[in-house]
Amino acid sequence: MLDHDSAGIWAQWNRAYTFPTSSIWQLSIKDRYPESLCSIIKVKDEILARIGSISAGITVVTSWYKNGKFRVGLAYDWFRSHGPSVFLFKALQGPAILPKHSVTATLAALRKLPTVDLLISREMVMINRCTLCKQMPETHRHLFFRCLYSQQVWQGLVHWMSLPTRSNALDTELKWMVQSRGRHHWKHNWRKSCIAAAIYHIWKERNGRIFSGQETQPATLIEQIKYIVKIRLLACNSHGS
Repeated sequence: MLDHDSAGIWAQWNRAYTFPTSSIWQLSIKDRYPESLCSIIKVKDEILARIGSISAGITVVTSWYKNGKFRVGLAYDWFRSHGPSVFLFKALQGPAILPKHSVTATLAALRKLPTVDLLISREMVMINRCTLCKQMPETHRHLFFRCLYSQQVWQGLVHWMSLPTRSNALDTELKWMVQSRGRHHWKHNWRKSCIAAAIYHIWKERNGRIFSGQETQPATLIEQIKYIVKIRLLACNSHGS
């Protein structure tokens, strides 16, 4: 509406008094602009940042119209992040997994846990640094798979789980587990239980350092995970699972 000759009063007023000599695609946020216009300019800036040119940006916005009507769903689908399909759901569910382990692992798979990068996007913290290794920015992928502390924990568990490690990326191994044969074998359930417990305890260790100032060495955390997994498997076996 702001870019074309719209008959709307709000659009006409902005074109006549707010930016009479410019296009909406050329505007920058100013203190005198109303909040509604500033919000549109922010969206415009994000489109240009992704596309790179005004003509391409206009083409993108035009594609959000169908039969002459603006479709919110098309715009939302363009803006939302398109990540890979979450294969961890199948790997992290089952009777051998404690419910709290399954919930935490599922949230981690969806990247919904409040890691530092997510808190920064919500303007709740200012500095992004991993709580465990204190070296790299904290993201879901780094915290659970790439952090030096987490890698030590996984290295201690991979041998115990008898995983045929072919790469340094644990998520690759999880995908292999989901697609492998014998998914209903007890050994497969044992591995799933161990993976979910590891994700839960890594997250618990991270929160413990923030809120309680308590640190657990990787070797100690590995033994805790093994003990909990053994107890869970024994409980499942006693109930005939």
